[in-house]
Amino acid sequence: MSEKAPVGMKKEDWAGDRGDAWLANLPSFEGMIWPLSAAIVEAAAVKPGEAVLDVGCGGGATTMALAKSAAPTGTATGLDISQALAGETLRRCSTAGVSNVSVIVADATKAPLQSAAYDLVFSSFGVMFFDDPVAAFKNLRRALKPGGRLAFACWMSPKENPWNSLVTGVLAKHIVLPKPDPRAPGPFAFADPDYPREILNSAGFSNIAFNEWRGRIFVAGKGSTPSSAADFVLKAMSIGDLVRDLPESSQAAIRRDIEKVFSDFATKGGVEVDTASWFVHAGA
Repeated sequence: MSEKAPVGMKKEDWAGDRGDAWLANLPSFEGMIWPLSAAIVEAAAVKPGEAVLDVGCGGGATTMALAKSAAPTGTATGLDISQALAGETLRRCSTAGVSNVSVIVADATKAPLQSAAYDLVFSSFGVMFFDDPVAAFKNLRRALKPGGRLAFACWMSPKENPWNSLVTGVLAKHIVLPKPDPRAPGPFAFADPDYPREILNSAGFSNIAFNEWRGRIFVAGKGSTPSSAADFVLKAMSIGDLVRDLPESSQAAIRRDIEKVFSDFATKGGVEVDTASWFVHAGA
């Protein structure tokens, strides 16, 4: 171990760099998480005529799926802090002929949401990044109709998601990793269900339930190779922030080791690993 990582990973700027990175790698991100996104869409059980708010809508894949379920008289509204991703959502919906979609560009904590406007507040891995999660969920709850419901997906622990733990295991051999704060905003902030349960209770939700979803996904999407998967996690994912300021020789060594680890999971379909997430449901 020869290098020291930065004191901590920089705050994820979803309105700027992080949102731009997601957009630039949209097929890889969506392809990787789509099995889970499709499953939480199905679990949300949207009915025709319902109004749905898709929080952290990203590039709009889930927004379109929700809109199709709510059609012909229902609607889906994407909410994202990234102007770039919101614009991509509208572009894709227009191209696909999905007309019952609108988008709000705002932070969920401060978004000017109409009170009692939605039957469902939904999110596929978009609610773990709030700086003030209680305030954000209070705002989202106000937007739900009486009897409305909440459904979102969030990651379980890093060790149960090798797309992350394999990479951090490699990094730990090369650099001193900052000690993680398990409740800091980030992909695994809700891994311990006691924390999001506490947040949802404080925000006024009821009938809170956590269901496990386990399966397999392709790192960087179907068709990935150990090389393309290594490029993806280092260039597109926030974990790559830990190595971007290191000397080029150190970055190259880390990349080679990540590629070597991923080669053990290479299949005909791509770099395939186990994954685990929580599907969380609650009532207004």
